[in-house]
Amino acid sequence: MPGYVLIVEKDAELQRQIGAALQEAGYELAAETEAAWAKRSIAVRQPDVVILDTRLGDGDGFALAEELRRDPDTRATPIVFIASTHRGAG
Repeated sequence: MPGYVLIVEKDAELQRQIGAALQEAGYELAAETEAAWAKRSIAVRQPDVVILDTRLGDGDGFALAEELRRDPDTRATPIVFIASTHRGAG
């Protein structure tokens, strides 16, 4: 039985691609681009897994992960980090 996944990724296209693959596999999704919005989303519904960009528009994904680990409600929630950098042809 697929679960509920929160994608926290600042790159809209990458967020869409990850989401499409997970939806095809039957997962329920929520998506945010910033840590502050991710925390609000988690307060509404705790995800089974968080997919987390290491560099967010409003901070560091690692800092958000540390907050999640300190919170008893999300301490055991699996976190998958995404670290991507795109450089155009040059």
